[in-house]
Amino acid sequence: LYAYAHLAANAAQWPPEGTEPLVRLPMLLVALLAALVAFATTVAYRHAHASSRDRRHVLGALLASLVAGAVGLGALAAWMGALPHADQHSYAAAVLVLSGFLAGLLGAGLLGTALVSSWVVLGHAGAEPADSVRILRAFHWFTAVTSVVVLGTLALGGGS
Repeated sequence: LYAYAHLAANAAQWPPEGTEPLVRLPMLLVALLAALVAFATTVAYRHAHASSRDRRHVLGALLASLVAGAVGLGALAAWMGALPHADQHSYAAAVLVLSGFLAGLLGAGLLGTALVSSWVVLGHAGAEPADSVRILRAFHWFTAVTSVVVLGTLALGGGS
């Protein structure tokens, strides 16, 4: 983020002349989906820590998190595929690196959610799944906040 902001502030023209401006709608969609994933995981956490440990609601919230995360990752991957080649300018390289970082976070979140979901399906009702849902919730909120910051920085652009 610092490199992108530094380049945007000091470049004569940012984004460079001839570069298409970024389409902001996919960025907004990914940020909203990341927040939805974090919210769904929070719902799963609440049900995992309830006195009844309602596995059905935990699994439903985790599945909603999986679907929203997969859609977000797919939207981000499609958007990254439409970006200009990273070897043409530092602008394209910086956007690709930041987008790749978010894709990595979303992918890791999907894997973690799938793992915790499988534990719930297998019937684990002890402290491990509840703690893993807590950790997963924290990771998803980190991803949501990071997505908003990164995509907000990219959407603002900068320069002249």
